[in-house]
Amino acid sequence: AGGLLRGEPDRQLKGHGPRVALTWPCAAAMLGYAPGQHAARGSDRPTAMKGKQVAEQSTLYRVDVELSDIDRGVYESLALRVARHPSEDAPRMVTRVLAHALLHEPEMGFGKGLSSSEEPALLVKDATGNTTHWIDVGHPSGERLHRAAKATDRVSVVCHKGPEALAREARRKRIHRVEDIQVILLPADLVEALAEATHRVSRWTLVRTDSDLQLTVDEQPFQASVVYTTLQRIMEGR
Repeated sequence: AGGLLRGEPDRQLKGHGPRVALTWPCAAAMLGYAPGQHAARGSDRPTAMKGKQVAEQSTLYRVDVELSDIDRGVYESLALRVARHPSEDAPRMVTRVLAHALLHEPEMGFGKGLSSSEEPALLVKDATGNTTHWIDVGHPSGERLHRAAKATDRVSVVCHKGPEALAREARRKRIHRVEDIQVILLPADLVEALAEATHRVSRWTLVRTDSDLQLTVDEQPFQASVVYTTLQRIMEGR
């Protein structure tokens, strides 16, 4: 075949059947070269493909949540499709699911998450496309929360790593309207247990009364209490 591509006389190889002469345009198209593109001698792939990296793919989780939030009067069946970034651990993904349930409101959706620094974990937008509720998880930086509070009417943080790390990050920057930023503190052991129980396809049932949560994940029961507070109180150690 190398002789055919160089324009040398076509030769029939013993035992390989009838000889077929290929013109360069035809052979190039079969090999994936663009018109006018040439491969270096000894190349085993088109030059355009060399160095090309395959983008990391997120793993899609399907989590159906039967939500009964007694205090807020919210009763919904949520069919959540959660894209887990390769660098995201299971507890953080589960925290996003809990945040969606505990703060649920119409038009809420998942942000681009770890693949974008410009969007939060979850957000709510109005009919004009403006963000009305910015929701982060973990312990976002003070700078990030400051920008969110200036740009958005409502900011919330759902924290699954303890208040100390969140307070430490927040103290590094003067934060706009820090007293208005809502924080929900989740027990770390609950999040770890939910992360272990949640599979690629799972069904949750969540009932919230005051600060008490009762959950089942694929028939496994869980119970815990969460803390509703503000970022300012956490920074003050209260």
